[in-house]
Amino acid sequence: MGPKDLCLMNDPLSSILTGFKGMRKEKKIPLWLRSNVVDPALMDANSNNEALEKKGLTREMYKARKHQTGKHTLGERKHLSKISKGSKSFSHELGPKGGICLIHPRPHSFVDLKQFMELQGLHNSQLQLTAVLKLALVDLEERHRQANATIKEKEYLISNLIKSKRSLIERAFKLRAEPESAALDVSSLFTKIERKDKIENGNRVSTSAN
Repeated sequence: MGPKDLCLMNDPLSSILTGFKGMRKEKKIPLWLRSNVVDPALMDANSNNEALEKKGLTREMYKARKHQTGKHTLGERKHLSKISKGSKSFSHELGPKGGICLIHPRPHSFVDLKQFMELQGLHNSQLQLTAVLKLALVDLEERHRQANATIKEKEYLISNLIKSKRSLIERAFKLRAEPESAALDVSSLFTKIERKDKIENGNRVSTSAN
């Protein structure tokens, strides 16, 4: 492939012209055959089709040439100017002066930022709740310690009361036993006295009889 072929490949108008010329060369024999063999009505229809194809190719060539040279009609220029003005005004409205900043997509979008802020708020709330629960736990532990101390003190007092009760019961039994023994002693003493009196009376009677 030479430089000329490269120029033809880069130039769209040249490629269209080359294809059009090749098509004309390839259609010489079919046209001659149709003129001698095919029905004239069919030939007219085919010729009309060929004319339309040539017209379409010519239009494409014209558009390509205008695109290369930049030559446009007055209506086309007005239409292009309207499009350019509209695009400029639209881009101006979308620009920073229009109040809208066009920001390129970033790794963290607004939705991600919103979710992050919500999660951060939940995390802060969790930390606050944890701190409150820790304080409540410390307070409960202190109350539990005080309650245990009070319970131990009351248990000590109860145990002392039980011991005192037992000692009092034992003392009462002792006090009850002492009067009983004293009463027995007194009754035995009275019995001895009565016996002594009887003996003395008997002795007196015997002496008086003698």
